[in-house]
Amino acid sequence: TCPGNEEVPGVIDTSHGTHGTLVLSNLAQSIEGTFCSRCFRGVMSTSDVGGEGSENREVIVQVLGGAEASLSEQWSAAPSSGTEAQSPLVVGAVEGKQPEAARSIVSWFKSRHGVTISDDRVHFFSDRRTSVLPFNSTNFNARQVSCKTRADGGIGLCGAVAAEIVEDAGVAPCPKS
Repeated sequence: TCPGNEEVPGVIDTSHGTHGTLVLSNLAQSIEGTFCSRCFRGVMSTSDVGGEGSENREVIVQVLGGAEASLSEQWSAAPSSGTEAQSPLVVGAVEGKQPEAARSIVSWFKSRHGVTISDDRVHFFSDRRTSVLPFNSTNFNARQVSCKTRADGGIGLCGAVAAEIVEDAGVAPCPKS
């Protein structure tokens, strides 16, 4: 187990081939204590986040701050290249193509809500180096998290902690160990 993480009883997490109780990281429990409390928020996952209508998706929306923070509670499939996301809650994102999905989420905020977000104000966080590095070709900011606890396959073992969510500019993978 990971210190500070909490299980959500009765909510099953099937993301990325696992099947167990949904666990909220330190960050998930304290996002309002980060600079993100001043931001509109979205999420993109390579998984289906429990599937349509799942409790898993409901919990994630609440963790993000509900419709107030994301301006939507609807989930949408990752957009194809050059098209706009149908919400800021994206499932089925293609690994390595997250910058395109981020661009489409930014476009969604503008076209649906008149919210303009400049590239240098977009921040992406992931436990995968392969998700963060493609942001080098953009003006978005990206940071790898869960750097102190790593699992086989290059993913974070315990999830992000609030201290990793910083407003620094640029692209920052975890240091190689």
